[in-house]
Amino acid sequence: MAKANRMTIDEALQPMTMTCSKCSGELVVYPDEHTGIGFCSHCSPAWLGDFARFCMNEMRVKHGLTIIK
Repeated sequence: MAKANRMTIDEALQPMTMTCSKCSGELVVYPDEHTGIGFCSHCSPAWLGDFARFCMNEMRVKHGLTIIK
């Protein structure tokens, strides 16, 4: 029987990069309590990146992990 490759909570609470569907730029998705917050430096308001990072770090602290700057 093959061993399951399971994601740790630390891996799950890391930002992921994707391609923005609006401008084809780089979209960074920060996980939060529900689904995640996507931030594109071209399409999103400037404050959204800091807010998304704050929400992700709140979840990391809640699970006993170190914050990501």
